[in-house]
Amino acid sequence: MFDYYGLPENTPGYDLKECDIYGKVKLMEEQISADIGQPNCKFNIVVHEFEGLLFSKPEAFSLITDDSTVKEISKIKESYGNPELINNSPETAPSKRLSKLIRRYSKVKNGTIVAKEIGINSILENCPHFLEWIRFIQGKCSV
Repeated sequence: MFDYYGLPENTPGYDLKECDIYGKVKLMEEQISADIGQPNCKFNIVVHEFEGLLFSKPEAFSLITDDSTVKEISKIKESYGNPELINNSPETAPSKRLSKLIRRYSKVKNGTIVAKEIGINSILENCPHFLEWIRFIQGKCSV
């Protein structure tokens, strides 16, 4: 599992001209998985980065910030309709947005707290590409 944002330019498929981010990421994952050559390995690229998944349930941020900031996070999610689509440029990546809104935001510490509060089900309901990867894993692993 790797973030699309920040992948090195020599990543297989990086130079693809696919306009749809889901289409591009899917083609990149296929090329990388083919290069690895293991049937039980499905490379996953998070669209656009892990922090985007945290926008699945903005109210979970109430554990680390005030209500007005939670409202701003909600507005961002609503304006994109899907947490995986939150991104315009390196300056507006999900982690950059959170760092601007939340003083001393720590990707690891705060990201973990918020992710635990959100729970996997909310992320799966809001992030279709991530859901697809989890379904693949579920089909390949016995529990």
